[in-house]
Amino acid sequence: MILDPQLQTDLERAVKQALHEDIGSGDATAALIGEEVHSHARIVVREDCIICGAAWVEQVFHQLDARINIQWHVKDGDKVPANTVICDLRGPARPLLTA
Repeated sequence: MILDPQLQTDLERAVKQALHEDIGSGDATAALIGEEVHSHARIVVREDCIICGAAWVEQVFHQLDARINIQWHVKDGDKVPANTVICDLRGPARPLLTA
């Protein structure tokens, strides 16, 4: 996803701050999972909605572990019904759980 350079910098800073506030020095629950474990996850909307924030989601996963692959099934601005899978994620289980 390509953003204006200033917006990209602002987004990176905001996500870094949010992650620091949320997990601080680490995620105790995710630490219970072996580092070598890889997994698959899905983000599913539970209500009718309009998609917004894909860049934020991508930045969160990128900062937690750049090896996480996100396959989007929608794009920002799409109107989707409840119970829609908006993306699939694959990668190391710890950062998937943390996110």
